[in-house]
Amino acid sequence: MKRWIVPLVCALAGHLLLFTCDPGRSGPTLQPPARRSVTISLLSPPPAPERTVAPLAAKAPPAIKPMHKIAPPPPPKPAPLPDPAPPPVRAPRPKPPTPAEPPVVPAEPLPTPPPDSSDEAEAPTDHSTTTEKETETATATEEVQQPQPASDAAEVQASVPLYDLNPPPDYPALARRRQYEGTVLLNVRVDIEGNAAEVRISRSSGYAVLDRSAVAAVESWRFEPARRLGRPVEMWVQVPVRFALK
Repeated sequence: MKRWIVPLVCALAGHLLLFTCDPGRSGPTLQPPARRSVTISLLSPPPAPERTVAPLAAKAPPAIKPMHKIAPPPPPKPAPLPDPAPPPVRAPRPKPPTPAEPPVVPAEPLPTPPPDSSDEAEAPTDHSTTTEKETETATATEEVQQPQPASDAAEVQASVPLYDLNPPPDYPALARRRQYEGTVLLNVRVDIEGNAAEVRISRSSGYAVLDRSAVAAVESWRFEPARRLGRPVEMWVQVPVRFALK
């Protein structure tokens, strides 16, 4: 407001002077009014009252709440120990399988069982096989099977193998490698010409390879034919063939 008061007063004074001093105006000359002194005093505004700021009340410190001690949690109970496992039972060791024996060739029944043998002889050979000779008073033909007087039975001569002419049986290579040994007992039907008309296995050696070798050899053998009253007759005889490794 102080800044506008002085200019306003000056503006009013200037306008009054313009109205009083107009030269183009007709009429009586007006006496200029006596000048009046106008005193303008500029008053300073009263000082603004000082604002007193009330001191802020000191904030009371927050009350400290008493801290309660937190009890530690109880330790966990130990888990119950499991029952001890029973000691493992050792399984019994399986027994090693026993080697299977070769099939035994069953002995076929003889049409006419021969009586006990009278003697045995062993023929020497270059191979590792030996043949045993058994001459038996066996009845082969129907005439001999029938009951005969004691004089006729005494005149019957049994058939025997000709070992000097007969080759020994071959010892199979497989049997040699595996060390097979045994005796094959053969029943041989000898005809009137001294040939082996029929060969059967009476007792096996326990190894089929030895049995086959013995049968194959005896089938080609020559025999002294049996005789009754001086005449050749058929007869069953037993021939053992022994296989032995030297």
